[in-house]
Amino acid sequence: MRARTSFLQFHGMRFHGIRNGIHPLVPGCLALLLWIPTAACGGGQQVRGERLPVTRAVQAMYEELPGTVITRSHRVLDGELRITVAGSDSAAAVSAIEAAFAAADSVDHLVGLHRETSEVLAINAAAGREPVRVSPWTETIVAASLDWARRTQGAFDPTVAPLLDVWGFGRGAGATPDSAHVAEAMRRVGWRKVRHDPAESTVFLTEPGMELDLRAAARGFALDRSVDAMQQAGAIGGVADIDGDQRFFGPGIGTRGDLWPVSVPDPYSPGRAYARLEVPSGGVSTSSPYARVVEVDEVQYGHVLDPRTGYPTRGLASVTVYAPDALTSDILSTAMLVLGQGVECRLAEKWPQLKLLYVVEAETGEPSRVCTTRGMRQYVKEIEPPVRPDLEYDE
Repeated sequence: MRARTSFLQFHGMRFHGIRNGIHPLVPGCLALLLWIPTAACGGGQQVRGERLPVTRAVQAMYEELPGTVITRSHRVLDGELRITVAGSDSAAAVSAIEAAFAAADSVDHLVGLHRETSEVLAINAAAGREPVRVSPWTETIVAASLDWARRTQGAFDPTVAPLLDVWGFGRGAGATPDSAHVAEAMRRVGWRKVRHDPAESTVFLTEPGMELDLRAAARGFALDRSVDAMQQAGAIGGVADIDGDQRFFGPGIGTRGDLWPVSVPDPYSPGRAYARLEVPSGGVSTSSPYARVVEVDEVQYGHVLDPRTGYPTRGLASVTVYAPDALTSDILSTAMLVLGQGVECRLAEKWPQLKLLYVVEAETGEPSRVCTTRGMRQYVKEIEPPVRPDLEYDE
């Protein structure tokens, strides 16, 4: 059966039956209670009204940066790049923003899937025939993607495009594919079939019909390059954000040292926040299968697919990652959604060195379990576990 693809959370549905009550953090994550205010612990109540919108809640804090602070937005990589930067004066801040936009545009022209200049499209067109020489930036994204594909044993895979198409998240129409279609797409997926030759700066897809898709890494890389450009332009500090993937630099505005406040979006209602972090300069990315869904026969399928099975991920509602750079946080937020399936809060035990905060899928109408790794706990200041809403489909 054909289905519609929704780019908004639960498009075409209504929320019903959100219950009161706060769910305690599961065993192994209890250290987080040290940072949760009394109102959000047992005995408190789940917020029923509007929480602060994620962007607006932190934007006022960013205006406290030293110097002249300016905010601008720009369309790039199929998203909105929003930059808040502090300069010594207005001219310096504007110059930094313009440099950042130019850097992000350069990344888009190299790896975007709708650009005539795209080196990724050239790689895909030459699949099974010949290697393609690429620029240093494209090569860096490819190398990082393949490195993390190896380290996660294929949970992250930059060749997943054929699966996205068959599920309707790429060029195809939204539908639930049968096992034969999934198996056919899987034959054209596999990071081990990608040949990267650093000596020649070439990338080769060894099987005809394979496609490279760097979107799960490109935004993070673009944020890093935007920050580099702003620093070279003399900016004091700031934040670059592409639809929730963030990169911070400069002195910060936290109460303890050079820290940056971060509102973590509720996976079931992305305009609201369920947690607040304070992190050093670096990258923060949040991934959720609910960011984009295909609905078929009143069943929702999230856009994050497991490249090892060909099917949508199950078990985690969102993953937030902090890393020293946005390229790493961008990649890992996707990879950990895949690796967390069936592992739930034990994911924190498997990857304790990583800085992860994540939401385990709850039953309808129930608060979710929120888990963290040891590396992330020092940055968590508040948590109000999100509630998975009851859903009623519009006729």
